[in-house]
Amino acid sequence: MPVLVTVLTGPQAGRRRLFDQPEIRLGRASDNDFVFDPSELRASAHHAVIEGAEGQYFIKDLDSTNGIYIGEKQISRGLLTSGGVLEFGRMGPRLLFEVKSQEDLLLSPADTDPGSRAKRSAPLPPEPRSQLTGDRSVPSVVETVIRHASNEFRRSPLWISVIVIAAVLSLGYLAFLRGGSGPHPDGLRPNPEFSDMVARNQRAVALIQVQFDLLDERGRLMSEGSSEGTGFAADQQGHIVTNAHIVRPWAFDDALGKSSSGGQVRSIKVIFADRSAEDALEARVVIEDVEHDLAILTIPPRPGLPAVEGFNADLSGLRQGDEVVFLGFPLGTDLLNSTHQDRATTTLVRTTVSKVTPTLLQIDAPVYKGFSGSPIIDRGGRVVGVLTARIAEAGEEGETPSRTIGVATPIGYALELLSRVRAGR
Repeated sequence: MPVLVTVLTGPQAGRRRLFDQPEIRLGRASDNDFVFDPSELRASAHHAVIEGAEGQYFIKDLDSTNGIYIGEKQISRGLLTSGGVLEFGRMGPRLLFEVKSQEDLLLSPADTDPGSRAKRSAPLPPEPRSQLTGDRSVPSVVETVIRHASNEFRRSPLWISVIVIAAVLSLGYLAFLRGGSGPHPDGLRPNPEFSDMVARNQRAVALIQVQFDLLDERGRLMSEGSSEGTGFAADQQGHIVTNAHIVRPWAFDDALGKSSSGGQVRSIKVIFADRSAEDALEARVVIEDVEHDLAILTIPPRPGLPAVEGFNADLSGLRQGDEVVFLGFPLGTDLLNSTHQDRATTTLVRTTVSKVTPTLLQIDAPVYKGFSGSPIIDRGGRVVGVLTARIAEAGEEGETPSRTIGVATPIGYALELLSRVRAGR
């Protein structure tokens, strides 16, 4: 019977893959049947295989780095049941596994991974991404079931009771996974306030693109370079908060520093969320704080400029275990190009605060290149910090580190810079 795999987390969240073969290999390498997004570093290159025989399916770990989890239990080989959620490494990508009949497929079209070796069993239109991008929110798995039920009501009264029951069971199953008596697979229970909170701040997040020159000791051009990261509009007067290492990479990168005597910015462009490259705005640096890795950019003010909803500089109310989110552009335009997006759509990461000090915030989340400069937002929709760096766990030679720790600068330091800019200092 065909197998349907739905991505529940990460950049591909909401996408579905249909397979009708007895063996399905999963991993980040391109030769797998199911290929994880390159940014999903907790998934190994060849992580697992799903094997089907006589109507039963088993998943087997292929000696992955971070293991496979079903619920809270790590397995090396286990029986799969339709509706089960697989987690590839703790806090790694999660997939919903479902076994479908041919009748199900006629009622529930799904898209197939363009790079997959699976065969299509029916015309499969693409499913919208269930990720918050720009000021648009697309349906979750449960909303997809409910929407599907409303479509089927117009088709066949015979099926409406079956589909409504399926929707109710799905709601109950997801409630058990996400908010019931047991822990959620990623350790976090959903907060309905997050969707509204992100929507209120989303438009103010921007992709920062910098072109720069590296110079020799005489100030002559040696080579050209570029860097990318994230920033966010602090007000509607055109002030953008980001990291100093994005606009001055030669001062932070040892390799660039040793190969040159300095550098100079040639151009800075700001592309707000859900905008295309044609909507890029020219920016310039007005002040930097290298010690705290912060920079304030300015763009020409104009009516309708977005801005984040607010700030919370009082760290006394922020504690270990508090839930926060951050929005940014992991891997910059490389990820956008690889996923064929012509607009600067952001990625949302939900995590917890793991350490609070007067000079830094530490968060327990995977942090990738390009996320630097992302606003860290509390449950009240206020920015509490600026994502600044990551500390990677050392891995085997030639392997990508599997774990990272995110470090952020408290927003108070950025607010001090803004006050100096506004005072003309």
